[in-house]
Amino acid sequence: MAHIHRTGAVIPKHFPVKLSSGVKANDIPVGSLCAFESGYLIPVENFTWTTDEATTQANFAAAFAGIASGASDKDTPLDLRDLTVAVTQSGEVEFDCVSADYLPGDMLTPNKHASTNTLVQTVEKTAVKNAAIAIVSEIKAGATRIRAYLVKTLPTKATMTDLDVS
Repeated sequence: MAHIHRTGAVIPKHFPVKLSSGVKANDIPVGSLCAFESGYLIPVENFTWTTDEATTQANFAAAFAGIASGASDKDTPLDLRDLTVAVTQSGEVEFDCVSADYLPGDMLTPNKHASTNTLVQTVEKTAVKNAAIAIVSEIKAGATRIRAYLVKTLPTKATMTDLDVS
């Protein structure tokens, strides 16, 4: 299931999707966790893995763009309208999460795939502030879906210089 925006102001921003030889390089379904890499929007599972899980999660949080509220399918014919994806950068979102007990204030980060060095769409608790992409907003025991507020979604100055924001 995709992550779903539940409450709060929604002012979607449109960001460019990475192209490879004129073809969209990534599938970005609605509800995907997205980040910037080399100035382009990519889904969490395609984010570059670095030294270890903690470092990769922190790098993802630093590049976090938000939740895709539009889609880009790499297998559809290239259409100029599909060169950007709308992204929700604020508000309360319902996330797929690792089964656990959650309390308001718990920080969330993307989980690591069980057998590969990739991050996945499911989130998990973290104690590391610089790895957090959201803050839990409800009490829930044994949850596999949790509501949380997005954090760290504004592009950094370095990322903004890579984007064509005109």
